[in-house]
Amino acid sequence: MSVSHFISEYGNLIMTAGAGVGGWCANMMNGYLKAQRQKFDAGQQALAILDRASERDRQMDTLVATMTLRVNDLMLLRWRLDDVMQEVYAQAIAARMIIHELDAQAQRIPRDFAPLPAYPLAANNAPPLKTEQPEQAHDA
Repeated sequence: MSVSHFISEYGNLIMTAGAGVGGWCANMMNGYLKAQRQKFDAGQQALAILDRASERDRQMDTLVATMTLRVNDLMLLRWRLDDVMQEVYAQAIAARMIIHELDAQAQRIPRDFAPLPAYPLAANNAPPLKTEQPEQAHDA
């Protein structure tokens, strides 16, 4: 049996078997490449999510830093206003004492003043209570 006779006799069978094996190998390679592509796509999605989370984290860090500076500025302003309020409070008390002395020198009854609001303000966040007092008319 010669090679040419063998090829002519079994060539189609060999080519069919070779094509089947080649197709099977190509299908296996295609499946492997799809799996690799899916892993790559999943990795890309994870990186995109991580990038978004990192950007959001940077924005939050910036916002927290800005708000911290704002709170610090507001606290400094509050302390300055408390110092001013303390001075005004002291001057109001001094003015009342002078008026009481002048009333005593003029032999008048002491004037009644509406009570000053509580100072310093309470440490809790409760709003100060407003007391409604009728105005009293005094002759000067």
